[in-house]
Amino acid sequence: MTKTYKVRYMYFSEYNSHIGYNTNYFANPTLSETGCIGAILRSRDKGVRKMNVNIPNVSLGEYGYEGTIHLTSWNGFVSSSKGVYRLDIGGDMVQKDPHLSNEHLVAYQYTVDYQNEIRDRIIEALFKIYSDLHADYGYEGDEKLEYMPDVEAYEDFKRLIGLSQVHIMNVYKDGMAYVGYELNCTWDEEHGLGIMMYKDRIVELGSADTSFLTWIAEKDLAK
Repeated sequence: MTKTYKVRYMYFSEYNSHIGYNTNYFANPTLSETGCIGAILRSRDKGVRKMNVNIPNVSLGEYGYEGTIHLTSWNGFVSSSKGVYRLDIGGDMVQKDPHLSNEHLVAYQYTVDYQNEIRDRIIEALFKIYSDLHADYGYEGDEKLEYMPDVEAYEDFKRLIGLSQVHIMNVYKDGMAYVGYELNCTWDEEHGLGIMMYKDRIVELGSADTSFLTWIAEKDLAK
């Protein structure tokens, strides 16, 4: 008999090596609706029972499913949002294919629960490419000091970047959606910074549109 572990709102068959949830469910696991979070319930005996999926502070509007997400891990960075950020479901497909799925819900909860670890992965990735970005943008003198100064520690990025928006994609892997993080950055106010992620793994880092382009997540899924 498969042993199950209860993790927040979901029941999972095991905890995997990545930070967060393993959504490799056993045959027909049971999952319950908790608080304001709706979910899909599966039962070994009763098969699959479909329910509405609800994500806190997200609703269907003129442009698809949009709302906000509370991520205090980004407090202190370049932002005036005070921990509340824009959220959409679908990225560049938010209008074309508006829907909410259990995979979106799992990704939302993962993003909230492991926001500190996700932030740290993004900072680590920036550290690795920051010297290359310096060369690409070519700031010198006073402009370099203002827009793209040298960084020596994690804290140095706090005055250079800030979270702007989160995109939970319509691309799924093992029961969880990919998630994109759109950031503002001092060195490129026009194009910004974007990171596509799966769980705590960086898929791609680039300009802001990297965070919401479906094909980037699909390319990783196809590997």
